[in-house]
Amino acid sequence: MIAWPFFAVVGLLSLPIIRVLYGTQWDVSAPVAQVLCLMGSVAVLATFAGDVMIAHGKVGQATASQLLTQPVRVGAVLAASPFGLTAIAWALVLVECYTVAVTSRRLRAVTEVAFTDVMRAAWKSFLVTLASSIAPAIMMLSFDAGRHAWLEVVLGGAGALIGWLIAILWTGHPAKDHLYQARDWAVLRIRGRPPGPLKPPQ
Repeated sequence: MIAWPFFAVVGLLSLPIIRVLYGTQWDVSAPVAQVLCLMGSVAVLATFAGDVMIAHGKVGQATASQLLTQPVRVGAVLAASPFGLTAIAWALVLVECYTVAVTSRRLRAVTEVAFTDVMRAAWKSFLVTLASSIAPAIMMLSFDAGRHAWLEVVLGGAGALIGWLIAILWTGHPAKDHLYQARDWAVLRIRGRPPGPLKPPQ
C-alpha cells in the first residue's frame, strides 16, 4: 500500500528531490537513488518473512534464510565496489531478488503460501503504484528534469497522492477501510468530540 508507491515516486522524482534537499552538487547521486528505489521495491516482498517464520515457531528456518543471504549480500557489495556506487546498487538489486527467492521457498514450507499467492494478493497494490506514478512521470516528461525542482516535487508529489487515493478507492484496496476510519476519526477530532482509538476493520 505504501512501500511500492513510495519507491516509485521517489525514484521518478529523485533528481528534483535531491536538488531541493542538497543542491545541484549532488545530481550524480540521482541514478544511484533510482536503483536503490528499485532494490527497495524488491526487498519489501521479503521484509516480514523472517517474522512470520518466527511467529510460527520456525526460528531455524529464519536463521537459515539469513545465513544463506547475508554472506551473498556482503560478497556482492565487495565484488561491485571497485566499479562504483551504481554498480553496488545494481548488485544489491540482484541480491534482493535472490533473497526473495530463498525466503519465499522457506516461507512456503512454513505457511504453505507460495510466492505466486503473494503476488496475486498484491495486484491491487501494483495498480495503486501505477496510479501514483502517473503525475511524477508526467512531471519528468514535461519539464527539463530538475530545472524547476520545487515545482516538480510539489506537483509530482501532490499528483501522486491524488492518484494513490483514487486508486485505493477504485480498486477496493484493503487500505480503503483504514482511510474511512481515519476520516471519521479526523471529523470527530475537528468537531471537538473524543475520537477514541482507531479500530482495525472487521
